[in-house]
Amino acid sequence: MAIALTTEDATVETRAFVRHDGILYAQPLLDWAPRHEVRFFPEAPGSYVVEIEWRRVDGSTGWVSVPAEVSAGVRLVAVPRTLRVDARTELWVPSEWESLVMKTHEASTTRHLDRIVKKDAVVYDVGANLGLYSALFCRLVGPGGVVYAFEANPVCLYFLQVNRSLNRLDRLEILPLAVLDCSSTVPFTLNYRNLLVGNTDAGTHMNKPGHTIGVPAVALDDVIEALNLRPPDVVKIDIEGAESAAVLGMRSTIERYHPAILVEIHGQGAAHATLDAPVWSGYDFLETTSGKHFENAADLRAWFPNACLQVVARHHERGS
Repeated sequence: MAIALTTEDATVETRAFVRHDGILYAQPLLDWAPRHEVRFFPEAPGSYVVEIEWRRVDGSTGWVSVPAEVSAGVRLVAVPRTLRVDARTELWVPSEWESLVMKTHEASTTRHLDRIVKKDAVVYDVGANLGLYSALFCRLVGPGGVVYAFEANPVCLYFLQVNRSLNRLDRLEILPLAVLDCSSTVPFTLNYRNLLVGNTDAGTHMNKPGHTIGVPAVALDDVIEALNLRPPDVVKIDIEGAESAAVLGMRSTIERYHPAILVEIHGQGAAHATLDAPVWSGYDFLETTSGKHFENAADLRAWFPNACLQVVARHHERGS
């Protein structure tokens, strides 16, 4: 969404805040700078007001409010509800909008899971969110396997543990951590009207309104040893543009164990950074929406469009 700013004074600076369905995000969407327009990405349907503050070098200031309505085409209820995933799996989700997104966005990848995740496997769900993949992984690995779910968003963690209990996912262990390339405390931005999306500073914000908090982050190479985790057979990564940092933080794990990796790659920049990582020797790739197959990371990098796509990487030693 773009809002044009018209002024004849090139020294005027502006900053912008966003209200969304009654929530005023106190962190500026855009900080002070001269600009001709305000751009932001609406994270979910609803009523928006962009509050634009301006100032001149002579000390004068003021505010302009710009309302906007983003429609999903149907009336949506902003209350928690359950989503039936399959005959054995039901999830609590924060709203009807997130229920619709979850049902449609992940379908192209979830149909591949039974070819990748085998009985008794160890699966790392990096960016577990509300637990859709974690629940499906637990069904596939059975009582001899284990699923480690990594999630940094504290509101999603609430729903994740509720869904663990609701679905009796005894093989699911939840780790309230962000996964990046080092151990630290990092800023994390969440949007309360679309909890399916959260960003660390290593991710892609694209001027998305939200609330920033600090969360603990780890590199998988470090946490496996520190917590005596079983090494992975499969790693799923969906962390909103920070996938390259997560891959670099598990370089030793990839080189030693050659896990299958399901990764959502957020555009060409993230594709270049992720696929240039020195970890992909012996891997080939499947882009799940188109079904295109790539013999190596360089071929996938050269093809990758400026889009958010899900990719399955398999090592030759693991078979097809």
